[in-house]
Amino acid sequence: MRSGLRAADYAAAYARDGVVQIEGLFPLEVAETLAAVLDRATPWSLAHSNPLGGHVVLDQAAMAARPQAEVRAELAEVVRRAGHGFAYLYLVYPMIDAYLDGRAPDHPLNALTEFLNSPPFLDFVHEVTGEMVVKVDAQATCYRPGHFLTLHDDRGAGERRAAYTCEFHAIVGTNSTARWARIPRDGGHGFHGIVGAP
Repeated sequence: MRSGLRAADYAAAYARDGVVQIEGLFPLEVAETLAAVLDRATPWSLAHSNPLGGHVVLDQAAMAARPQAEVRAELAEVVRRAGHGFAYLYLVYPMIDAYLDGRAPDHPLNALTEFLNSPPFLDFVHEVTGEMVVKVDAQATCYRPGHFLTLHDDRGAGERRAAYTCEFHAIVGTNSTARWARIPRDGGHGFHGIVGAP
């Protein structure tokens, strides 16, 4: 986490509004490294909702094995459903699942998964939300042109205590001139600030 970040600075807003935005969660160098890993070193799968609201994931091998016309028809149906209800279509890397099943033991996102489940971060989340958190679930999501997540509120049954997103957007420039691009996008999260922005 960024040095000097204090949970107490965000707890009152969360208690009052049930939502809070924490800009600059990560130091800029860490955010840039994570953005590069997501951009160039993540084995994405395609995820979409099914007609019953379930989760469908097609990894690269599954995509290659299916007739492209069949995949296009399936995705067109997802887009059609989005016009009148909850639906999504995006790229995904299931960080917690990949970490737990050891599918990519040297992948850099494993370090982020460990950090999100470390005592200091769990304590930070507890101090902000007031909830006892024992595990942080994590998945990396990438929205490319044509991808979407329709409006939703992240309420769910089960053990969920709070929802979170860490957003990384395009970086413009190189090396010392790199700056976070403030590019709004419609993922349905309601936050369009930049995590890691200076």
